[in-house]
Amino acid sequence: MKSNSTRTLKVLASVVASCGLAWSCGSKQSADKVQAELNFVKTSANTALVEQRDLNDQFLFGLNVIKTENFYTTALSLNFRPYATKLSLAKDRSGKAKLLVSDAAKPSNGVLMSFDVVQLGADKIEVNFGSEQNYLELNEGLTNYLGGNVTSEDPAARAPWKTAGRPKVLKVSQDADTIVADIEHTVSYDRSNAETGSIESRTGKVTVRIFLKRNAVSLAARAVKTVQDALDNTLGFFPADRLGAANSSGQPIVKYDLDTTKKQSKTVYLKDFPKDFESAGKEAIAAWNRAFGYEAFKVEIAGADVDLGDPRLNVIKWFDGLEKEVPWAGYAPSMANPLDGSVLATQILINGSKTVEGIQALAAYTEKAQTGFNGLKGKIGNVPLIEGAGETPVVTFFTDSKAESPEEFVKGYYKSVIMHEFGHSLGLRHNFLASTSLDADKLPSSIMDYEPNIIANKRTEVGSYDKAAVRWAYFGEKPTTKLVFCTDEDLSKNILCNQGDVGNPVDFVIASLTNGVGFLTHSTLALPSTVEKPMMGSIKNAFKMLKLISQLPAAEQMAAQAALTKSLDLVSAAKPSADLDAAGKLVSEKNLEKVARSYKDALKASQAADTAVSGAE
Repeated sequence: MKSNSTRTLKVLASVVASCGLAWSCGSKQSADKVQAELNFVKTSANTALVEQRDLNDQFLFGLNVIKTENFYTTALSLNFRPYATKLSLAKDRSGKAKLLVSDAAKPSNGVLMSFDVVQLGADKIEVNFGSEQNYLELNEGLTNYLGGNVTSEDPAARAPWKTAGRPKVLKVSQDADTIVADIEHTVSYDRSNAETGSIESRTGKVTVRIFLKRNAVSLAARAVKTVQDALDNTLGFFPADRLGAANSSGQPIVKYDLDTTKKQSKTVYLKDFPKDFESAGKEAIAAWNRAFGYEAFKVEIAGADVDLGDPRLNVIKWFDGLEKEVPWAGYAPSMANPLDGSVLATQILINGSKTVEGIQALAAYTEKAQTGFNGLKGKIGNVPLIEGAGETPVVTFFTDSKAESPEEFVKGYYKSVIMHEFGHSLGLRHNFLASTSLDADKLPSSIMDYEPNIIANKRTEVGSYDKAAVRWAYFGEKPTTKLVFCTDEDLSKNILCNQGDVGNPVDFVIASLTNGVGFLTHSTLALPSTVEKPMMGSIKNAFKMLKLISQLPAAEQMAAQAALTKSLDLVSAAKPSADLDAAGKLVSEKNLEKVARSYKDALKASQAADTAVSGAE
């Protein structure tokens, strides 16, 4: 039953085909039948076999972008959160047989994708994974169509990326209950360049990995912990669907099905890591193992056949040469069963060389700055000057670069990044209150906070909160100490819930703004090109804190309000020091122009938030 012909994969975005419209559907199979054991047999490089009885079963379907070539690397920020799906046979308008993959939980979503049937036998269905008609459109329409289950750092800002020509099937892998197919698309993309006012066009390649995995829901086999159970213990875990919706409290939490009573272990692969950074990856996983109390996750170096997007493999992949528009240092897209929360596999993307180069450039700048401002060295260490969206490196602009080389600093930084991302894979959400509760090592009580670089490279262990979360979720042990927790949806509501700070949040913001302006009004060093919005994060937090000042104890409110207002006034009125010569003033003016843009954008965002709240009321 082998065939050299190709097969269609269609990711449907704007046009949804459903039974009774584009498809003539076959007889409906009973959903009450016991799932049949799959007996997949690999047939060729392009095709796979499904049995007729598998039409009774439920499958998990996933799609991830795993590689780009000469193309916008934000494609890597797009992935499907796994779907529970059903398979069925149908014919298109021309009478050609298709294998349809449809959303089992939300039938209104219709067909998620369709495969050409190469041969249809009494027992076996041979399907193919590439065809001339195949197309791929990754845009905001796809996100809307799939009910938000496609994640993107900024989906509304993406213009369509459209397949140009025939896709190429790179590989099909199949075992007893899983099909994995890699498909390379040649993709064209046009978008406007705001800086130049021109249209920027590019044609490149995007490799998409899809999988179908037989679903074995294990809710009945294990004690289920819900999101609400976690919150009752002041712990934050993702809900099974990973969407974080307001009604998710009754959902099972995301966690590995790991038999800790038998000290079961799983393997994590480091993919494409430079030799110098392999130790950072290994030490990051070892830190979590110490929370488990045994080697729950073994680390190996990945071979050529191991990559992201395979539900059978736990992979942390290092990417070199990602472009400026990629906003994250690390990214852990979901690979969890949406029905019971069980983790299918770890998949973590690491933004390697570009972030390394940026941090090293900042370290070199810091060394020059500290030479002329030794008296400010301690205070300069609290100035966070880079800000962005997503799992962004919260890079503190000044670090004590004389204490260690930039190379060693970066290794410590990436160990912290990988610890953080692996925490997401274990099920943990962000905890932005952890920086207000320090452990004995003077570090925040959770690696799931966004830590400024002044401390991010100091991590050797996960925090006390992280250990409590692991012991509760994986061992059933209740926390024995008082924990603090807030997460992404709390950022605008809680004056103490902030990213990129440490210690008292109000004091940190005031020091950041005051010391930052104090340096930039005297500095004759031009800010590095990587610093586009200096102090943006702290300015935004100061505006937020003024709105929420009533949350502070009454005795502290007046003084805090006055200090925050004064620090913002310093930023808005900043001018080069009169002590500078003409050349120095020109440099300072350029630096302060960037600060002024930060202030303007932060004020605009604050006013927009007020308008939105007013409109809702």
